Amino acid sequence: MPTLPAILKIPMTFERRMMRIVEKGDAEEFYFIVFNSSLDGFEGPGYLGYIFYILFFTQLIQAYSKYIINNLSIASREKIRRNLISRLHIIRRSYFNLLSDYEWDFIRKYGFDEDWIRSKVLSRNIGTKVDNIYYSAYFKEVRRIMESERRKASSEFKTLYKLYTSLMKTGIEISLIFAWILYLYTYLFQILRGNGELDDIVDASLENGLHRKIIHNLIKMSRLYGYDEKWVSRTFKYAMFVLSKNVDLEVNNGNIEVKVLGSWPPILLLYSFIVMGVKPSARDMMDAQKPMCRLCRLFWIGVLGYFMDNEIKVVLHTFKIRHGLCILKLEAIKEAGEEAT
Repeated sequence: MPTLPAILKIPMTFERRMMRIVEKGDAEEFYFIVFNSSLDGFEGPGYLGYIFYILFFTQLIQAYSKYIINNLSIASREKIRRNLISRLHIIRRSYFNLLSDYEWDFIRKYGFDEDWIRSKVLSRNIGTKVDNIYYSAYFKEVRRIMESERRKASSEFKTLYKLYTSLMKTGIEISLIFAWILYLYTYLFQILRGNGELDDIVDASLENGLHRKIIHNLIKMSRLYGYDEKWVSRTFKYAMFVLSKNVDLEVNNGNIEVKVLGSWPPILLLYSFIVMGVKPSARDMMDAQKPMCRLCRLFWIGVLGYFMDNEIKVVLHTFKIRHGLCILKLEAIKEAGEEAT
């Protein structure tokens, strides 16, 4: 079983690079890291871009879980309600076990503690709305400050340090909220494992065009946060890093292969089973994982279909629990008389 990717992977990865640049007072390089860098230091969505995708996936998970729950039978919805009421205190307590000692040190360094997490994170249910107005205003304010600093001959340490600290705190806050929503989501499917209604509901989501709604919501949300469609087309391949250790996307003449390594859900599912006091079988894990894999499929079908201007179909989808490796092969459906691009 792979180890759990750090909940605070994004802020922890960028912290040292940001601090070094703040000490140099290099506003131009700081701007690059915040808006144009990848996790490995090359071109990418930037620190705030990754945070944007965390916010997007938080809301995507919420929307998809709502869709699933709304289409379940009354008996299944009642089963979820009873389980959450009886075990929510245990689920909240087990959430803290997801954080490593190193992550706890990191959190406390920026003024967060268990009481704050209980009050601001664990008080949320899976449907609690993300305040897009607040966060989008924050994104735009960061950009305004950075544009101003770039125009100066040199930046004051105090200004950049204050901004750096604010960015770290915001990244921690959003990452912890996302992890909690994802944990509740995995627990939801742990409760529903083996439920015969799920396959029909998930199949219907494609027929109802949910994959197209995903990309339209992504574009709409990006505009609210000060990005545009071109930015999304350039950066969406980085979105899955929110859920994984590594992602590889290859597109060749309409044939698409996505490899996602070390994804969160298998490990979170194990925690969910432990909370229930159940020793999971491989079949239990696969049954619980399947609806979550289909959320990933919806994302890629919607995004690739939009930017390739083609309908996308899944040719092959395999998931290996032991290694946390997902391989997704898709194909752009050719229109009559046309070649897929």
